[in-house]
Amino acid sequence: MKKTKAAIIGLIAIACFTTLFFVVLNPLNRGVNPTSDGVDNISVIVDFGDGTKKEKEMFSLPAGQTTAFDALNKCCDVEYKDYGLMGYFVTSIDGKSGNWIYFVNDQSPNVSSSKFYLNDGDLVKWVRT
Repeated sequence: MKKTKAAIIGLIAIACFTTLFFVVLNPLNRGVNPTSDGVDNISVIVDFGDGTKKEKEMFSLPAGQTTAFDALNKCCDVEYKDYGLMGYFVTSIDGKSGNWIYFVNDQSPNVSSSKFYLNDGDLVKWVRT
């Protein structure tokens, strides 16, 4: 009985730690802007899925406009749906509709692009699927 109780407590502890890591400590969950300053040396690549790509390299974003969505919006014509607290869902880039996903430094963030704050030197890639 004591071993079963200890095993259950151990599993609960592991679940709590795992949740803490993936929700709070995960470096790709940048839900709070770490700085009130702008960001520099940002690059955006848009892969339209038809063999064409658009790139904008080494540009800056001003304070208050430092999300992955802001970076895309600076270099493309963007249409999106606003889902309130969940953020924006991109529906069209430069007139190309589709399912758009984004990556930052080759990692897929677990938040909306309008909730993901960039750091200096980040590469944002958008892909139409």
